[in-house]
Amino acid sequence: KVIDRMERITQYHKGEFARPRPYQTNKKIKPCVRFKPSGKRSYPSSHASTATAGACVLAEIFPDRKEQFYSLGK
Repeated sequence: KVIDRMERITQYHKGEFARPRPYQTNKKIKPCVRFKPSGKRSYPSSHASTATAGACVLAEIFPDRKEQFYSLGK
């Protein structure tokens, strides 16, 4: 549920910022992967948002490992 919610929130903000991917605005930038990321918007990052939210949830479930999860989420 958290990941689904985070994805919806991130997609909403991608629409608000409408920031293109760097390689779309600067032809000198070449992605280092074979297939370019799908989607036309780069900010905020869905991967980073989801990782951070997941780390926060896990930190609540396993408080003895809170600092580890926060560190991984960053």
